[in-house]
Parts: sequence; C-alpha cells; structure tokens
Amino acid sequence: GQQHGMVSLDDELQIIRSAKLWCDVEAAKEAEEYSQKATTVLQDLLKEDCSVQVPAGFTAPKSLWFKRNEPDLFAKLRWLILPHDYMNLVLETGIGYD
Repeated sequence: GQQHGMVSLDDELQIIRSAKLWCDVEAAKEAEEYSQKATTVLQDLLKEDCSVQVPAGFTAPKSLWFKRNEPDLFAKLRWLILPHDYMNLVLETGIGYD
C-alpha cells in the first residue's frame, strides 16, 4: 500500500502536484528536523535520554518539504490526504479517513 504517500488537493478536490510516495526521501532534511524536535520534547517529558527518528518517507516531513520547495503550489493546498483516501474520493463521494 501507500500508507505514507501524500496527495495534495485544492479547494475543488483537484490534484495540484504529483503524489509523493512512501519511498520518496527528498524530505530527509525535514525528517531530521522533526526527529530533533520530537527527541527534545520526549526527553523533556520523560526526563531521560532517548531519541525519535522520523523517516523521510513519512507524510509530515514531505508536507514541510512541499511548503518550502513549492510555495506557489502549497498556497493552493486545501487537503493533504493519503493515496488510499484519494482512491476512496474518486470511487465514492467526499473525503474520508480511516
């Protein structure tokens, strides 16, 4: 499946850029930023040494990459959904999440 893919839609539910799939690691820098921040928060919470590693293929780093690298398209973004949710949108009516 494509659990960590990213489909970007506008207000009219139209695709505004090609989907970024789970295997896309272009957002490695953003993933490292998320990892560092999450590690700091968790260490503060638990009061012990630990770390969090956010993979570059996850959707959150890809969305930050999108914002930084394609700001004109990002400005049109209304919905950020997973590929299987897009298939449900196409086959059904409306956006749903599971």
